[in-house]
Amino acid sequence: MPTWTLRKQRHTAKRVFDRLVDEYGMDGVTYGRVQDYIRRRKPEIWVEEGRGPTSVFIPQAHRPGEEAEVDFGDVYITLNGVRTLCYLFVFRLSFSGKAIHRVFVSQA
Repeated sequence: MPTWTLRKQRHTAKRVFDRLVDEYGMDGVTYGRVQDYIRRRKPEIWVEEGRGPTSVFIPQAHRPGEEAEVDFGDVYITLNGVRTLCYLFVFRLSFSGKAIHRVFVSQA
């Protein structure tokens, strides 16, 4: 019994290119084009085989005036020569992305 094992044969871009030329007689195809196609197609194949993460894109739809984000953050300012903790109020409209920023002495 041999102590060595055969390396798994892989379908590399070079092997696919060689097979296209040798077995299918495709003379107009370039190695670079095959390599680019495999680079783009490989993640899709992995997902189809259940080996890779699915890519999900859910477009967000925001109607004007319907949603906004509000938050406070700490900021230090120098007020009459004294370093003072104040609060930055941020209001951002989801539809347009426009934002309003104001600094207050409290979060009330």
